[in-house]
Amino acid sequence: MFELVSYLINGGNSVYCILPNRGHFFSRLTEAGAVCFKFPMATIARRYNPFILLWYMVSVFVFSMYVFFLAKKKNIDVIHVNKTTSLFYGVCVSLLTWKPLVWHVRSYNRRFGIVGRLLFLCTDAVICISHNLAAPFLKTFRRKKDKISIVHNGVNVLPLDKISYTSNELAKCIPHQRSFVVGMVGRITACKSIETFLEAFTYIKRETSEIQGVLVGDCVTSNPVQLAADRAYKDKIERMCRHLCLEDYITFVEYQNEPESLMREMDVVVLTSIEEPFGRILIEAMALGVPVIGCNSGGVPEIIIPDESGVLVPPRNPQALAEAIMRLFEHPILRRKFAKMGWERAHRCFSTEVYGKTVEEIYRKVTS
Repeated sequence: MFELVSYLINGGNSVYCILPNRGHFFSRLTEAGAVCFKFPMATIARRYNPFILLWYMVSVFVFSMYVFFLAKKKNIDVIHVNKTTSLFYGVCVSLLTWKPLVWHVRSYNRRFGIVGRLLFLCTDAVICISHNLAAPFLKTFRRKKDKISIVHNGVNVLPLDKISYTSNELAKCIPHQRSFVVGMVGRITACKSIETFLEAFTYIKRETSEIQGVLVGDCVTSNPVQLAADRAYKDKIERMCRHLCLEDYITFVEYQNEPESLMREMDVVVLTSIEEPFGRILIEAMALGVPVIGCNSGGVPEIIIPDESGVLVPPRNPQALAEAIMRLFEHPILRRKFAKMGWERAHRCFSTEVYGKTVEEIYRKVTS
C-alpha cells in the first residue's frame, strides 16, 4: 500500500490514511506526505457473543461518524479499504458519505454468506492482488465481474546498474558467513511452510558446506489469536532446526522494517509458502536483481516464469527445493540470467508506476 500512496502523492493527489496505531507504517506514510490519523478499530470477526457484537456496532458507528466529518471537511473523493477486516468500516463510511468504495483484497475469501454478498454489493470496485485470489470472486459474482479487477502489487524498481550489493549488512547478522547465501524473508507463520526450507538443507549439507540459509522475520500480526499460533509455530521451527542439526547452516535474523539491504546481498531468495495470495517478497527480490525460487502454488506462478525469471518447485517438496538451490549454486551464469530476466519482469509488470496507473484508472472509473 505504501507504494500506491507514494505514487498518488507524487501525482499531486491528497491522501488521508486512518490507522489503528502509530507504528512504523504510520511514520513511513507520514514521511511520504500522507496525512495520517490514529483511530482505534476493533478487528471484526465472526462472533456470537451479544456483548462483542454490540461492541462491534459501537466501534463501527463511532469510526464511521469520525470519518464522515473528515470526508466532508477534506472533500474526499474515494474511500479505499486496504484490508478485508476493515471492510465493515469502509462500507458504513461509503453509505454515509455517498462516496465510492474500493475494496483491496489481499487475503483469501473463499466463502461468501449473506453478509459477504451484501458487503460486496456495497462496494464500487474490488481489487484482487492476483488471479488466484480473484477466482472465488469471479465464480461467486459472475454477473458483477466487471466490478472485479486484478492488480498485482508494485515495488520501486531501480535501474539494474544502480543497485549496490555491498552494504555488508548481512555480514553483521551472520558471524561466520558462507560463500553462498540463500534467504527467506517475511512473517513467520505456518502457511509459509518454513519447515520445507529447513528440510531442504538436510539434503544440501550432504553435497556442500558452502551454502548458508538465512531466515529474516518474526511473528508480526495485530490479531492476538494468530500471534499466539505464529509464536508456537516459530518455537516448532527453532526446535526442528536443532533436531536436524542445522544450527551451523541456518541463521535466524529478527524482523526488519526495511530488509532490502539484507536481500540485495543474498545469492538467492526463496519463498516456500503452501498457498501465497501473491508473493510480494519475490518481486522485491527481482527488483533488486536477486534470483528467486518459489513454490508452484497460489499467486506465485503469476510472478515467476519458470526457467526464465526464476525457478518454480512443487510445494512441500524439500528435495526439489534443495535441487533448485544446488542448481543455482553450481551455475553462476544461470544465476545472472535469472537476475537480469527477473529484474526486467519486475520493471515491466510489477513497478510502482504500472501499479499506480492501474489503480488510478479504477478510481476514475468509480468516480465518473
